[in-house]
Amino acid sequence: MKTPARLLTIALLAALVSPAAHAGSLADPEIVDDNDEVAVSGPLGPICSGGPAGGCPGFDFMWRDTDINSAFVNETADSLTFTLEMKFSPSFGAGSGGFFIGPSAMDDTCSYVVNFLVRGVAYTASAAVAADGTPTVGGVATVAETHDGNQMTWTVPKAAVGAQSGDVVSGLYVTAHCETELGLILDDRAPDANTGRDYLVGGASVSAKPVFVTLTNATASVAYKATAPTSGVTQYNWTKGPATGTLAFKAVVGAGMLNLTVLDAKNATVYQKMIMGNSTTAASFSGKAAGAWRIVVAATGFKGNLTLAIASSTPAPNGSGTGASSATGSANDSGSATTSKKGTPAPFVPIALVALAAMALLRRRLV
Repeated sequence: MKTPARLLTIALLAALVSPAAHAGSLADPEIVDDNDEVAVSGPLGPICSGGPAGGCPGFDFMWRDTDINSAFVNETADSLTFTLEMKFSPSFGAGSGGFFIGPSAMDDTCSYVVNFLVRGVAYTASAAVAADGTPTVGGVATVAETHDGNQMTWTVPKAAVGAQSGDVVSGLYVTAHCETELGLILDDRAPDANTGRDYLVGGASVSAKPVFVTLTNATASVAYKATAPTSGVTQYNWTKGPATGTLAFKAVVGAGMLNLTVLDAKNATVYQKMIMGNSTTAASFSGKAAGAWRIVVAATGFKGNLTLAIASSTPAPNGSGTGASSATGSANDSGSATTSKKGTPAPFVPIALVALAAMALLRRRLV
């Protein structure tokens, strides 16, 4: 039997020999999705609305090409890779979209899309899968291949999206859309709402979950400090980003680097800078989408501190405070927002689905 000390030793050795840039994996994906919450519509209209509250539950062999399980990001020296895992294995095969296994399965055609941002610019990596199981790659991806029964991996050249070490891949979500021969339309989104965990390109410890801080004051005031070389992502969610304003920061860098990215309410880049040495900057901006902004600080082996302030050019109403939020970098930082699987509900199939299943079986027998 392995003792706790032996297990800890094995885990530490595994961490030491793991490539530095490996973050996502099946064991630690950037996206985790609930199962049995596929949105389904048929010839007569919607059957199940989808999402945790309105999805069509089913057995493991139902919705095998549509029900997403997880997705993760990884990288090689010159490419980003995005891997989608479905609930059922095998998936992505010929005639595998409906209720039945084997020769009774309904043929379907499906499309899968990975949505993500690099430096605030939106990109997609996609694949259309024909009824015979053949994928056709799209978006900025150059390769889309299926493997291990229920996984599909896209390869995106870093040069195609301008990704460099220290950049953050954010805004991650994946969609699956299938249409069957009987007219069923199936859709799933992962995660069900919002986006998955950010990925730090070339990070020394990118498997660490990001830290999230909420800023609610009229002026965003950020203080980031790392007393020892640290790698990780801290995201400040600011609720009062302005259309017009000023930005100023001062960075003292003792080691490593920071990538600072500010995104407006429409995910457009307000400001982006790779900070590799002591720096003081002041800038103004206008014409931005006001509302929920994101300030992303991605550290790679960073030691030092960063102070940042963003304010509206329009005078704030009397009584508006200016609050400061700080985050101290640490190799042990963990995200405050984690995801986990929900329990699978007891199988229940709406009567419309039962009727369509019977039609599929009868059709197969008559052919």
